[in-house]
Amino acid sequence: MSSLAKDLDPNTYIGLQLPLKPSNNITFFSSTLTYLEQAKYSAANLLKTMKGERVAQPNFGSNLHNLLFEQYDDVEEFAERVKTEITEDFNTWLPYVNLDDTKIFQDNNNPNILYVTLTISLKYNPQDSEEVTVSFGGTSTAGSIGGGGGATGGGGY
Repeated sequence: MSSLAKDLDPNTYIGLQLPLKPSNNITFFSSTLTYLEQAKYSAANLLKTMKGERVAQPNFGSNLHNLLFEQYDDVEEFAERVKTEITEDFNTWLPYVNLDDTKIFQDNNNPNILYVTLTISLKYNPQDSEEVTVSFGGTSTAGSIGGGGGATGGGGY
């Protein structure tokens, strides 16, 4: 069965939603129904995982956590470093995903929180895209999956 056929079949589950939570359907955990939906969870998981954190795959993850705690003077240079890190991570671990756009927002209410909003699509179906927003720092460490938009009242880079 092709990837597109699986996407169109409402009875085929592609993967798991993260964080894991119980499901009301036939699967034990909440599942994703399309490859694009699964790619959103995979992208958030990749960016939130620090390199060296995953057992048996020490190179999986991102160095974003380390980058965020470096001192920087030039906001544009910092934004480019973050975008470069994300692009390299996607090329290595999610080669089937197009990274169409990357936006970085700092929360004006809490400057210790940084939001990264990605617009992604799949290589085999680039016309359909979704946004995923992941937060770093502060008291908010959970990535949100869905139609992001960055931080409310935040400044974009």
